[in-house]
Amino acid sequence: MAEGAARDPKSENRVSDQVEREENLESLAALFADKGFSPVDPPILQPVTPFLDYSGEDVRRRMYVTSDPTGREFCLRPDFTIPVARDHLKAGGGVARLSYLGPVFRHRPDSAEQSEFLQAGVEAYGGADEVKDDAQTIALAVEAAALAGVRDPLVRIGDVGLAAAFLDALNLPAIWRRRLWRQQGRAEGLSAFFKRMDAAPEADTSAFPALAALLHAGKAEDATRVVEDVLAMSGTEPVGGRGPREIAKRFVEKAMLTAGDGLTDAKRDLLLQFEAIVAPHGDALDRVETLAKSAGLDLTEPLERCHARRLALIEAETGQADIRFDCGFARPLDYYTGLVFDLHAPDDPAGGKLIGGGRYDALMELLGSPAPLSAVGFSLWVARLFPETA
Repeated sequence: MAEGAARDPKSENRVSDQVEREENLESLAALFADKGFSPVDPPILQPVTPFLDYSGEDVRRRMYVTSDPTGREFCLRPDFTIPVARDHLKAGGGVARLSYLGPVFRHRPDSAEQSEFLQAGVEAYGGADEVKDDAQTIALAVEAAALAGVRDPLVRIGDVGLAAAFLDALNLPAIWRRRLWRQQGRAEGLSAFFKRMDAAPEADTSAFPALAALLHAGKAEDATRVVEDVLAMSGTEPVGGRGPREIAKRFVEKAMLTAGDGLTDAKRDLLLQFEAIVAPHGDALDRVETLAKSAGLDLTEPLERCHARRLALIEAETGQADIRFDCGFARPLDYYTGLVFDLHAPDDPAGGKLIGGGRYDALMELLGSPAPLSAVGFSLWVARLFPETA
């Protein structure tokens, strides 16, 4: 600095903050490396199709999409999970532990956060012990948060497999099973969902007694064929790419949903009771077991897995993390198969999550793995854990 030049405290603070941030990121990378995760950096420009097919509506409507001169569509990567998985499969798949740190891009008009932001995380493929790998993944997330000074975090756990088993045990019609499954992880709870369905005036079949009789007799396929024939005879043209067959099926499904066919009040009540279970890990699982036994539902296998994971977490190094099990917690993505979790600061449990992850075994075969391949990991929001203060 030239003699007599004025100092700029703000500029010096920015430099100091940047140095501290870079040191934090180096510590994070070192932590991942120490746990056996090798760094990877998939291309920023990604084919759009896998995200459109597998990432859910939230990511779809937030992507930055472009096309090349031949018309092929690409996007700026909105997250790392799919790009890392695709590259791993291209390299031959198999057992691997990979980490990443780099920018992702999501349009976020409802947030003060930038649309381009850093994301870090890990993905573990091909592990032989699901329970142990799940516990180690959560323990690593807790350790990563500790680097940012987040002590004794709140860790919210759910299990997609347990929720699926509960739905299966209720022996619901396929249409209700699909609709309720799509509700998993959405902001609207089941109580609000049922109220909305009860109030829906759509697909009223009261003017069509023969069709209604088929539906109430449980002959949805016969009802679909009747509607399909009527539409075909009327010369109905495809609507939005859907022909008479698809239109008929959609009409019958809406009629079944509106009438509540196959979903008794007793089953509704069980679903609401299951969703409402949120408690410390062991207590929550005990409450699920009590509910299942009282209703005559067999959840032995998924509950045994959840209890085994709880014991593995006790053995793992999770410090004083407040681990709570939430039966209504899931992610609206079809490829999650078991564990899902979020990590929050203990003094801001309702705030934005700092780390989120889970088990997504189904994604690997969807992306072309010739054989089943286990996958579990998490993503870390760098700007939330290591904010720029200047």
